[in-house]
Amino acid sequence: MVGPLPGQPHRQPRRDRDGCRVAHPRRRQGRITCLRICFVHGGGCSADLLGRWTHGWRNRPDVRRGSARPPTEAFAELYFDTVTHDAGALRLLMKHAADDHIVCGSDYPFDMAESDPVGFAAAHGPGSASLTSAARSFLGL
Repeated sequence: MVGPLPGQPHRQPRRDRDGCRVAHPRRRQGRITCLRICFVHGGGCSADLLGRWTHGWRNRPDVRRGSARPPTEAFAELYFDTVTHDAGALRLLMKHAADDHIVCGSDYPFDMAESDPVGFAAAHGPGSASLTSAARSFLGL
């Protein structure tokens, strides 16, 4: 993934800003080919920044040097959980991530936990069958 563009303000926390950029599977290809990565909290702000990263990749040679593929392609290979606490945020994630790469998540036992994480994921996520398939795929079952 493409990170923050040089000369731009960085208002989001570093863990959200750089998390998806530094860990996408193709960077590990050849060394760890079966690596599956799941980003918690719906990937943080990554779904919202994907357009900016892709725009930078298309328009700036210095940004393209880090990857031969656009960020949207690498993004589709990552896994994300459903812990967004917001149906709109989960819908945005579903627009960019592959349905079979979104798994049901929970903040249990923390006080921020969704009272019914499975219900939230089933109601606002890609659907029960897709969530089950994604979990099996992530776990290698």
